[in-house]
Amino acid sequence: MELMLVAVVPKKRSFVTTLLIVKTSKKEEDVESDGPRLNDKITSETVRLVSEEGNLICSSLRRAKELKHDLVEVQRDAKPPVCKIVDYAHDKYKNDQVGKERAKAKRAEVSIRPEVKEIHFTPKIMRKSVQLLSTFLIVFIILSLGMMADAKKQCPYKIPISKKLSYCAATLCLADCKKQHGADASGSCSEEKGFCNCVANCKGSR
Repeated sequence: MELMLVAVVPKKRSFVTTLLIVKTSKKEEDVESDGPRLNDKITSETVRLVSEEGNLICSSLRRAKELKHDLVEVQRDAKPPVCKIVDYAHDKYKNDQVGKERAKAKRAEVSIRPEVKEIHFTPKIMRKSVQLLSTFLIVFIILSLGMMADAKKQCPYKIPISKKLSYCAATLCLADCKKQHGADASGSCSEEKGFCNCVANCKGSR
């Protein structure tokens, strides 16, 4: 247990407050290590070996030393704890190698998967943009990449209210616009709703 005195001085400096902070250190038994407990770190008086029943800790340690192996606690919560005699360093190295091989195989599998390229366009695309997209498609086909095209009907950008532009007039009729945006579709653009409505020249037939 550690004691620490801390003096706290307020801004007005009228008085000084002293705080007593008590730090309690955890026992070494409560602090769990990264791996299982080995040999002398096992605190139980009686352990149960995997091959035998009810061996004392001293005889189990003696047998492990005779075999030049380690006594490893594999199940701490059992009564008595379950232990086994193995070469812990060799087993840990073997498990690490298996983990590295699995990670390497997983990275190789991810690298083999084809990359998917996306191309987005709208009905109001320009001729130069079509030529550019067709060039990209040819390059993707040569590189054997996956492709996905997405055609959007309406303008994805928000139009200021001051500008009354007819983006929907070329693709959607007024009936479709009302069905999609609601009965309040008129000849103005709505910035709050994020879409532009049809103007008066958008007739009932395409």
